[in-house]
Amino acid sequence: MEMTIFLIILHLAMLPLIFHLLKHLRLEDMFKRNTPPNLISILYIILTIAITQLIIGYFTNVFSLIAEVV
Repeated sequence: MEMTIFLIILHLAMLPLIFHLLKHLRLEDMFKRNTPPNLISILYIILTIAITQLIIGYFTNVFSLIAEVV
């Protein structure tokens, strides 16, 4: 139960943070001028979710390994 609450809080904290950091990369500059803005928004959302899952998976593995050692 504690791990579930921790993961929910971690998701809620990381999603906006990663999205904000990705917006600073200005990925829309890499596309042609006539690229639909919806496509770029979907790219931001997919990248945000993927990077967040990677980071949370990493922390989950680290904390589970620490719990096994202790």
